[in-house]
Amino acid sequence: LQEIHDRSLWQVLGIYLAGSWLVLQVVDTLNSTVGMPDWVIKATFVLLLIGLPIVMVTAFVQRGWRGRAERDVDTTAVGRRRQVWSWRNALLGGVGAFALLGVGTAAWLIMRTAGIGPAGTLVAKGVLEDRSLVILSDFESDDEALGRAATEAFRVDLSQSNVLRLADAGLIRDARVRMELDPEASLDLELARQLAEREGMAAVIGGEINAAGGSYLLSASVVTPASGEGLTAQRETAKDSSDIIPAIDRLSRKLRERIGESLRDIGASPPLERVTTDNLEALRKFSQGIRLSQSLGPNDRSRAFFEEAVSIDTAFASAWRALGVDLRNTGQERARMVDALSLAVAHEDRLTETERHRARGIYFSTVTGEPEKAVREYESLLELEPDHRSALIGAGVAYGELRDFERAAEYYQRARDAHPGTWLSHYNLVELLSDLGRFEEAEAALDSARVLFGESDALRWTVGQLAATRQDYREAVALQTALWEELQSSLVFRALLASDLASLVAVQGRLAEADAFITDGMDANESRGVSGEVIEDAIQGGWIDVAVRRDPLSALQRVEAALELHALEDMDALDRPYLELAELFAAAGQPGRARILLDQFDAEVPVELRGGIESDLDRAAAEVALAEGDHAGAVELFRRSDKGYCILCPLPGLARAYEASAQPDSAIVSLEKYVNSTWFYRFFGEDYGLGALLGPSLERLAQLYDEAGDPESAAPYYARFVELWEDADAPLQPRVQAAQRRLEQIIDARG
Repeated sequence: LQEIHDRSLWQVLGIYLAGSWLVLQVVDTLNSTVGMPDWVIKATFVLLLIGLPIVMVTAFVQRGWRGRAERDVDTTAVGRRRQVWSWRNALLGGVGAFALLGVGTAAWLIMRTAGIGPAGTLVAKGVLEDRSLVILSDFESDDEALGRAATEAFRVDLSQSNVLRLADAGLIRDARVRMELDPEASLDLELARQLAEREGMAAVIGGEINAAGGSYLLSASVVTPASGEGLTAQRETAKDSSDIIPAIDRLSRKLRERIGESLRDIGASPPLERVTTDNLEALRKFSQGIRLSQSLGPNDRSRAFFEEAVSIDTAFASAWRALGVDLRNTGQERARMVDALSLAVAHEDRLTETERHRARGIYFSTVTGEPEKAVREYESLLELEPDHRSALIGAGVAYGELRDFERAAEYYQRARDAHPGTWLSHYNLVELLSDLGRFEEAEAALDSARVLFGESDALRWTVGQLAATRQDYREAVALQTALWEELQSSLVFRALLASDLASLVAVQGRLAEADAFITDGMDANESRGVSGEVIEDAIQGGWIDVAVRRDPLSALQRVEAALELHALEDMDALDRPYLELAELFAAAGQPGRARILLDQFDAEVPVELRGGIESDLDRAAAEVALAEGDHAGAVELFRRSDKGYCILCPLPGLARAYEASAQPDSAIVSLEKYVNSTWFYRFFGEDYGLGALLGPSLERLAQLYDEAGDPESAAPYYARFVELWEDADAPLQPRVQAAQRRLEQIIDARG
């Protein structure tokens, strides 16, 4: 206080303005990290404005009468003014005002979160559940074009929500077909309500936009499907046509806040991506897709944005690259993925040096299968930008393909530390740590991701994968089943999760359940219109028939039925599962049919587009050689296929080839590597039969040790097999019982 007394009016003004700037920065930081209502910043600014004249009057009173005697201060009107306009009163008043603002803000946030009073959100009150599926009807307007534009803009804003799941165009189109309606007709509020009720959606969001003089009135509401009861409604005004999009943004923010969206997420306004395109709308779509993929991982919405971006600007190289990466990460539609990544490179003349390295890196890694070249591209990019997100992640992927897993983990760690808001860097790090058997570190990495992303779909999926890797199959099935049930509206992820679940229940010998999941995945892929994926689902079931049921005839019948409905010649050559079919046909005892498929692959798939699948080609050829009796050739081909990221893929077949070559010791080594691996993708992805083969591999490994006269080494594997197939289907139980009897004999004999 004494120090303030000695300052001039100008110094006091400077101090106050500097302090006000600091207060506003603190509030802005809190808003971006914690999330606070918009009125907090406005109230802070108002309090600071009110405080300015108070501070200046206090400074004038105190400074202007500093030279008076003490007796004058206590006995004159000036003294009374100094007592009223004192620095102590000014500071206490300011602290008190901001304390009241803080208490009011805290009370409002608590009421919002607890669902109390007008501040309570629909989610907090239990009116809507978190991640509820909703449908957006077309905006009503006297101007049809204006209504369409407003609908699309509102859809873009709502797609950013982490609380709602917006029904995608595919789901709406399929539902309309079932209702025998024109799938392209407008979707008014009444039709949206009917559709939502039929599909079990939680709510319908509708809106209106109409001109009122020179301005525009906008409104949006959330209603129940069955009764049309309004749950909440918001309004906004656009002063003219140029203010419509900002008004829609304000309206969607209000609605998302009222529903229960995090204020921090609503307030976030990241910049557009720094990529090359002359079309701002395409850039907006691309940037939106990138933000969604970073926070959620691969998802339908981000892919839709990338597709829109390239439809607007067909030479948008970075958008083609992003679309190709998204397709790669879901492991489907190879032809589309190759086309997208090839177009990115074809238009690289439009790219900056940074973007060219990114496009070439993923092209070499995925299309041509040259991870060494990919590493060089990413390292060159990192020389320009040491913390570049895509370069760090891409280099990690390329080193993983080269099986330098320690180096890959190092790059993923760098990516996560530099870009904690990117989901993929967290996921890849968890994956690599699991591959290396460092489960405690993998769990810690998951915990750090949970702090940033909450219990998102991608995180729950990863938790399920890690549970399966740690052989907690019941937990993995429970987690993945919950996701599968929640994501039924997304045909892509319904199909992927059905395939994952088929592997997870098949590994436990629950083959009837596996068949049901495979059928569901085939149905989802039928609805998507991706014939190659339907056949690959049938191949997965065929491997279960061959390797687990030991019923090759059923496998052949299953696959032939799929091929009758989906002829290979009707698909793009890159989407035809030649190699997967050849491998299965050979394992099922039809090497002639398999060799025909290999010849077709060789004739129709260009060599330069076989990146990443050379090992699949060697493995299919190895199965053919094994079925034809060329055991030594099969061993050589299986060993040659042991490259790339899949460290488990050749091992079961190699063990069979060693057995056929009368090399049981080598077969034991291969099977031990397989059954004891902590590889993250044993049960997930496109490597058919890898998960389901665990039970038969444990069983055969125990038998091989037994046949070699080493029952003590056989016993642990008999025990693991019995425990794994404890709940296996009835037709498999005789094998479980035989293993149990042999285990008991070994224990009785050895003590």
